[in-house]
Amino acid sequence: MLLFTRRWDEPFVDEVIMRGEADATACRYRLAGDADRSDRRDCVWYSDGSVVEVVDKIIFHLPHPARPEAPKLVIPTPGSLLLSPGARAKVRA
Repeated sequence: MLLFTRRWDEPFVDEVIMRGEADATACRYRLAGDADRSDRRDCVWYSDGSVVEVVDKIIFHLPHPARPEAPKLVIPTPGSLLLSPGARAKVRA
């Protein structure tokens, strides 16, 4: 169930998907013509956890997309390989 989305002026959108109280995902996507929001490979940042944990991270800890420290790059990975959110946060545009 999609809990909420927030679209920014820049080409980014945040969303939180809830599968249960203890199972949710928060993602920030860089919008592009071929972006697939159902696939984490198009995320610049994501976090898994409980609803409270991921909402706290995306609202209170993830920097505004216009700030220099905000993640901006989609890191392509082969197949279903996913990089951890920490690895993604260290890459800057």
